[in-house]
Amino acid sequence: MLVNGWLETRRDVTQVLLVVWVRSHWIPLQLLVVGDTLHVSSWDATALPKTVELLCEVFCECLGCQQVSFRLEKRGFGVGDLCGVCSVRFLDHILRGKMLPTNQEEALHLHRTGRAIFLTSLLGCPAPRRPWKWSGCCSSEQVA
Repeated sequence: MLVNGWLETRRDVTQVLLVVWVRSHWIPLQLLVVGDTLHVSSWDATALPKTVELLCEVFCECLGCQQVSFRLEKRGFGVGDLCGVCSVRFLDHILRGKMLPTNQEEALHLHRTGRAIFLTSLLGCPAPRRPWKWSGCCSSEQVA
């Protein structure tokens, strides 16, 4: 089982943050172990797809919990193609206490700002070296 194998490489996991892709839509999740209960929080809709519920149950079992508790907070606005930036912002909210967007205009602003930062980052990077030079296995004399 992939989840169990991944969790075995980590010690004392009490929280997992993830975003899942279901039917062309990103869904953010926080999984938090408290006692024998796995608390699942999301900022998306009032119901999770059954596949996501099943994934949470797998995590529950692998983390040694006895039950799953869901707290689903519905966004107060539609997101359309902005589900990705809203999911990332939910994780940023959990990790660094950043405010969640309160309307579609704020989500669109975050989306545009994130794209601009990413583009600036890409344009500021030097061109990568050719792949055969990335590893130390080939000397420059062997490259034609």
